[in-house]
Amino acid sequence: MIIIIFLLLLTQGFSQTWSWTGRTHGELNWSTIETEHYRLHYHQGIENIAKEGASIAEQVRPILLKQMDLKDIPTIDIIFTTEDEIMNGFAGPTYQTFIWVDQNDAAIWLEDEKWLYQVLSHELQHIVFFHRIKTWLPEPWSFLFSKTPGWVVEGLAEYETEHWRPYRADISHKFHVLKNEMDDMDPHHDGYSKMLYWSDRFGDSTIVKTLSERNGMGLFNFDEAFKKSSGITVDQFDEDWRRHMNTYYYGYRAQKEAIEEIGSVVTLPIERLYGFSFYSDSTQIAITGLDDKGQGDMSLYILERDTTKEREAREKRKKAKEETEKDAEKKPGFLAKLFGKDEEEGNEQEKKPKPIIIWDKEEVDFGSFHKCLDWSPDGRKLVYAKYHFGKHQSMVNDIKVYDLDEKSSEWLTQSERATYPDWSPDGQQIVYVAHENSVSNLYTIGGDGSDKKQITNYVYDTQILNPHYSPDGNSIVFAMADKEANLDLFILELASGDVRRITDDPAADYDPVWHPGGDFVSYTSHASSTPNIHTVNVTTGASKQVSDVGDAVWVAQWSPVDSSIMATTLPDVDTVRIANIDPHRSVTTQPLAIRSHYSGWRSAGPAIPLISIDPQRDIDIVDSHSYKPFSVFRHQASLIFPAGTTGIFGLTQWSDAMTRHLYTGIGIVDFSENGTNYLFLQYANAMGGPLWGINLTVNMDFKFKPYDRANWGLLEENSSFGFWFQMPYNFGENLSNNHLFSGAITLTDRNANLIKGIDDAGEEYIYIDSTKYLPMPLSGAEALFSASHMWLNRRYHKNNSMIPTQGQGLMFSFQFANSSIYGDFDYSLITADAFINYKFHEKFPVVMFSRVKSIMMLGDNPPPQDMPAITNDTPMYIGGNNVLGTDEVVHLRGWNDWRLGDRLIFGSLEARLGNNKFILAQFIDFGNSWYAGKESDEWLFTGGYEVRVNIGFIVLAYGSAQDFNRWREGLNPYNYLRMTLVNPF
Repeated sequence: MIIIIFLLLLTQGFSQTWSWTGRTHGELNWSTIETEHYRLHYHQGIENIAKEGASIAEQVRPILLKQMDLKDIPTIDIIFTTEDEIMNGFAGPTYQTFIWVDQNDAAIWLEDEKWLYQVLSHELQHIVFFHRIKTWLPEPWSFLFSKTPGWVVEGLAEYETEHWRPYRADISHKFHVLKNEMDDMDPHHDGYSKMLYWSDRFGDSTIVKTLSERNGMGLFNFDEAFKKSSGITVDQFDEDWRRHMNTYYYGYRAQKEAIEEIGSVVTLPIERLYGFSFYSDSTQIAITGLDDKGQGDMSLYILERDTTKEREAREKRKKAKEETEKDAEKKPGFLAKLFGKDEEEGNEQEKKPKPIIIWDKEEVDFGSFHKCLDWSPDGRKLVYAKYHFGKHQSMVNDIKVYDLDEKSSEWLTQSERATYPDWSPDGQQIVYVAHENSVSNLYTIGGDGSDKKQITNYVYDTQILNPHYSPDGNSIVFAMADKEANLDLFILELASGDVRRITDDPAADYDPVWHPGGDFVSYTSHASSTPNIHTVNVTTGASKQVSDVGDAVWVAQWSPVDSSIMATTLPDVDTVRIANIDPHRSVTTQPLAIRSHYSGWRSAGPAIPLISIDPQRDIDIVDSHSYKPFSVFRHQASLIFPAGTTGIFGLTQWSDAMTRHLYTGIGIVDFSENGTNYLFLQYANAMGGPLWGINLTVNMDFKFKPYDRANWGLLEENSSFGFWFQMPYNFGENLSNNHLFSGAITLTDRNANLIKGIDDAGEEYIYIDSTKYLPMPLSGAEALFSASHMWLNRRYHKNNSMIPTQGQGLMFSFQFANSSIYGDFDYSLITADAFINYKFHEKFPVVMFSRVKSIMMLGDNPPPQDMPAITNDTPMYIGGNNVLGTDEVVHLRGWNDWRLGDRLIFGSLEARLGNNKFILAQFIDFGNSWYAGKESDEWLFTGGYEVRVNIGFIVLAYGSAQDFNRWREGLNPYNYLRMTLVNPF
């Protein structure tokens, strides 16, 4: 547990906006606005957003403080960025909040509010909460020791700053209630309803009373405080809440229409659906989603009807029916004569057989996709939006077109944050939405990427969704959250450029779909507090609700086979359901009636609501200037605890206001007579260019590896001073195809020792002064220049921890030491490592893995412990990966000897069968190590088999193996138990 806490604290400062992608975005120039209570930091292009944020922050501050019964709070740093399309923000106990602005799709779940107001007030409430539970301990210990559940942290922010709505968090509750998975709910969702239930049952005042409670030591413990203020335990509250939610939602559902009542239900051939589009003649479907629950990305599939197989299946069924009828005409057998024929048998109507539809399914792209996709009128091209690394390595959406004839896709837009593409009826143009700095507009572009035009000209905070051409191509219907934030439907007349509103319900209206005649539009509306289908006459504006389900249903497209709307449903069953709904039907439900005892939580809320906030209200700007990274220092974390019986361990981390300059210190002081002190100091710069830093260590630049069968291996407690950098890069096609460039210049005083164990007092190492098989390690000074490139192209999947079925990687590193610059050693070390995972066929259960690694040592005076060697030491792999880098122990399974050299080639070929917990593997290892210019020994080949078990942080293998000669001689193989490699990186 101490190690886990240590790592959490050490990485806290690195958990900021730039670290989500590893890109520091040096192209951004940062500025600061200072108000009475805030410092707001922003980059070029979003100054107006920053000023609106400053106004919102100053207006919500007194309300948030009053809600938590606080008088004051330290100055807060707010960091705004549009560097990526990430719909998120976060805050902690450091009086900082980091927010990605410019989020177009947030309009669906916000309904009548803007993203900036909602996310900023939410994150500021987090900071006020952390200040409310703050004690005399340094942060983040007040929070960690309080054991406050995550649902309280997130739920409180929603309770105090938001209102209940479908996407926050009604739909999530319906899903988890129906799946009987209430314990698996996101704390943002169950936290909100728990806070509402808490307020309804015990009163709003008990919330702040609980958070204000302190024990005799002046510390806050949530469990104790909650029981004191409510009279029940947190566990009992959780159970009461679960029963309450189940009663409410099943009661609600029972009074609404079932999916089966509103239309016919069909399924789609995919495990988990995200988006789909039928071609107009129903012979093709495009689907985005998961065909495997373990996928960490999505697939784009194109399915085409296989009419040949369908015809063969129909003929087969027809023949089977004829044979059945012939058998029925035969004279009855003995049992039939004895018992007679069932009287009702002859009256039974023959069931109508299900239509035979057979799809050929092909994955044409993978990664992260936007929901909407559309076929060209001729059915030969598919347009869709994909999330990728764009200009300046920003993560954004752009439009792609897949050509069925060419079997390839091309980008139509580049770094436009473009989504919602839709083909014109004549196939010449595509309309789409693009947004920049919280302003969305409609654009058209040719199917080949030519003739791009902007067709709307909004210049203020606007969000646009779901544009669709009318059947005659003369107008476009779309959903828009205009200045007042309400999401409604509008129609743009292309000839005149006029825009008119066709819905005005206070709830969100979106997902419009034209009827073929162009006189009606069906759409999804939250008017009944649940996503349901409505139809509006585009001429008169008259609207009608045509479904009233209790779960949720969303408009998808016009049916290609009849006059119905195809709609997606809540994914609460094992199959993917699509409902075909009459767009003019009438609902059959009555007004909802649930006893107030079970429904009262829905109307609960804070005694001091967050209202009357105007983002356009002027506030006093105290100062405005370029960002000054060294004017403010933020404390991120600190930790002190005993190290053994005679020492003290300490850690502290500080940063600038934006957490782009990080200062970390770690130390161990040993007060014993012969004790060794340790120190690690680091400055890391994430302000621009690659991430870079400077390290200074005293006995704390550790290197470790198994060596010469020593009990505790080789340990180097080095002192060093060095500069380092690292820079990830993605070429923009797939998120899973990544490169990492890194390098360092380090001056090191290497202190190498073989460790036999530790003395009886448990305070000092026992060293070994000689070796048996490998050269004795040397200590000495070293000036090392290093550079490396790693390429990893492997899709995300839960099986990657044990049996990845795809992916390949390549790593190349170069290290150079020269004693004329500094130190004692002269050498160059060149390492190359490559691997591939391969599955011959989707239905073939065996996965092949192959790896080849080579090492070349050049120079007259290298450290002997760094020389290449095939050894009988046991390798160390954590999480199935090589964590020792160039110090990896090379050991051929089943070969228990030693071979030294200055050159080495090593490889493996494995056949793997199993899952992410248990594996059977058969393998061949091969390799050789030799000295350049000397005759080498014969190459080594070993083979064997092993059983692997995933026990979390390691993959443990028990196996039997030996070299090929021993197998040929019929000798018994060697058995072993060791950590095993899944992929080297």
